[in-house]
Amino acid sequence: HHLAGELDTRIAPKVFDALFQSQLRRVRGGAASGTQDVALLRSFVASPAMVAILDAPYALMVMLILFAISPWLGLASVCVACIIMVVGWLTDRGTSPPLQEAHRTSSVAQNFAAGAMRQSDVMAAMGMQADVYALWKEKQDAFLLAQARASDQAGAGAATSKFIQTLQSSLMLGLGCWLTLKGSLDPSGGMMIM
Repeated sequence: HHLAGELDTRIAPKVFDALFQSQLRRVRGGAASGTQDVALLRSFVASPAMVAILDAPYALMVMLILFAISPWLGLASVCVACIIMVVGWLTDRGTSPPLQEAHRTSSVAQNFAAGAMRQSDVMAAMGMQADVYALWKEKQDAFLLAQARASDQAGAGAATSKFIQTLQSSLMLGLGCWLTLKGSLDPSGGMMIM
């Protein structure tokens, strides 16, 4: 979420200024669409969905390999995956209220930007662009704060999931040792390390 915040800090003022200037020249296009695009890009880069999309094929492949080695190892990996899914569900329930607040404050900021862009010629004539930007920035900062709260909640869930994944490695190694000692796996111990 820090990368997304940095992205917003660098791009948002330039997008706002470009939109303001385009409204002064009466260039067609949604007045606030540029700022909405920045918000959408920031949200996508910071989303857990992006991580899940990248991890899903790898996780499925590992589970299939573990089932091929031993049904017990495969079953253990499925159980841990179910626990992680429950943690994910709880995290989603915990992040929903702050995300709704972030959505509300984002709408306020975007509506303000759209209204300001419709009056850009008047504001430019009166020299108010910097003041309007400051007002928009205040609303945008409220949105970023709400989004940061949601991100912190999501981060706690992600940390719990990461802890479970780390613990899973040790537990799977222990299960592999036990299965090797029991004679269910190759006695040379090569499969135990998988």
